[in-house]
Amino acid sequence: MPDFLLTKRLLGIKTVSITDVKKLGNFLYYEKQRQKVPIQRIYNRAIVDEVIRKNLRLPFTSTDDLEVEWAGHPNWYFRMSKFSLPFLKHECVPKTWSSTAWTRYPTTSKTT
Repeated sequence: MPDFLLTKRLLGIKTVSITDVKKLGNFLYYEKQRQKVPIQRIYNRAIVDEVIRKNLRLPFTSTDDLEVEWAGHPNWYFRMSKFSLPFLKHECVPKTWSSTAWTRYPTTSKTT
């Protein structure tokens, strides 16, 4: 998370866990010393698969009508992740396979 540390150090923008974000009407905020701090821009690194796998219940979704600007991180694939790649068939998508689809696994050879 060096990018978040540098964002804090250089720009003074605090990193907030997605589980600490609260919703009030169309606004998002987090609490700092019992004060509501409004969130105006979201620099998101939440991985949708992790949110689902961990069964996190968030007070908002990315499709809610919110008074925030979404600044998606290059590593955020929106509703797509690396687990979706084997299902995508297009000339611009590299051929991929899930390891569960393998019938024969590579072997390692001992070198002396």
